[in-house]
Amino acid sequence: SAAGGAAPAAGGGDEDNPLPHHVDPVTLEPVVAPAISPYGHVMGLATWRAVLSDGRRCPFTKRPLRPEQLVVLTRANVERYRDVIVRRWWVAERSDGCRAGGGPIQTCVSEEAGYRRWERALGDASEDAFVTAALSEAVELARHAQRLAQQQARAELQQGWIAGGAADAEAGTCADERPEALLSFLQEQGLSSRQAEQVLSALMPGPLDCSDTSGGAGKAQRPQGRLSRGRLEAQWASLQRVLAGGDVVAMVACEPRLLQAASGDLVGALVHLVAAFPGIDAADIVQRRPGLLLLDDLSARCERAVSKLMQLHPSGDRGIVSALIKENPSLIVRMDYYQDARTLDDLPIEIQNVSAGVHTSPWSHALAGAVPTCPPKHAPATAAAPVFAAQWMVPGGQAGIGWLYRYWAQKKQ
Repeated sequence: SAAGGAAPAAGGGDEDNPLPHHVDPVTLEPVVAPAISPYGHVMGLATWRAVLSDGRRCPFTKRPLRPEQLVVLTRANVERYRDVIVRRWWVAERSDGCRAGGGPIQTCVSEEAGYRRWERALGDASEDAFVTAALSEAVELARHAQRLAQQQARAELQQGWIAGGAADAEAGTCADERPEALLSFLQEQGLSSRQAEQVLSALMPGPLDCSDTSGGAGKAQRPQGRLSRGRLEAQWASLQRVLAGGDVVAMVACEPRLLQAASGDLVGALVHLVAAFPGIDAADIVQRRPGLLLLDDLSARCERAVSKLMQLHPSGDRGIVSALIKENPSLIVRMDYYQDARTLDDLPIEIQNVSAGVHTSPWSHALAGAVPTCPPKHAPATAAAPVFAAQWMVPGGQAGIGWLYRYWAQKKQ
């Protein structure tokens, strides 16, 4: 057999309890254990139930299989069957079990990965090995995406320099390096004339003057630094790829330095936001506070803000705190100043009442912080109907945070 003539079942059951089991040495309670069949398949409780309901046949080979032919896998004997386990599929233990036909619901394609997951499951029975493996795979995909983004950023930078011309600083001003050309490009993307001038002033040090003293046709004086239309186009295209679906025009107007950021850094910041706030759309956070993408310590700031708010908020719920930060991303920056706070009363009043009452616009709850504020992409021109903020801090119409503490005290009872 594939199991190499496995030894007699270690703890095989009887007719009343045909599932293999052993006694836990700590709790002295019978524990159903994974076992290996003579055909080399490792199966869990749900799979064995499918086996017994299918005329006691192996769901993989459809050959007869009796409970006494199974060998319970323990830490003591798992190494003996290592080669068999690696050669075979590891069947995922699922709460919904197997189909009535007896086939496994999920299998591990990678044999070596399956064995490593099995080892982790032996080391800690409470650990979901498959969830851990999925998270590891997601982290690896994110790292791969960052590497690709860095390569793309280098290619875009080279393309921008080529488009900007090879002349040195003393060679004069190329046509597409003049502020008129840069302003024209920014206005073509949707920025107003004033916004375009502000963005260009932030990107290029030195005064921006597009008028002369003679009252004739305006002639731009080239500010210090070199920025060509080609480089600007490449950076804008990179932003649109990284922030797909977002209002790039509004974000650039709020934070012009986004046009100087590398694609890899932006992707890394988005990954940090997704990891810090699971279940929350990172695009919404970035839309309200685009400057967060430029923070070098974004991951650490997010964790500090979440930890402190969970400590202060009477719910102590990470989901509620994450939703609060989603609506007020400036808390990621501001909470660094209040790490010594012990209660909500120690915070500034605008943070205590950040979600209090009725708001008349989708972004009127925004806080003034170190990161500029950016309105939502599809914000209405007028907000006639009031928008009720989610009741995470002080619900609307209540007198103060005392009601909040009473509410959660009653809710937890």
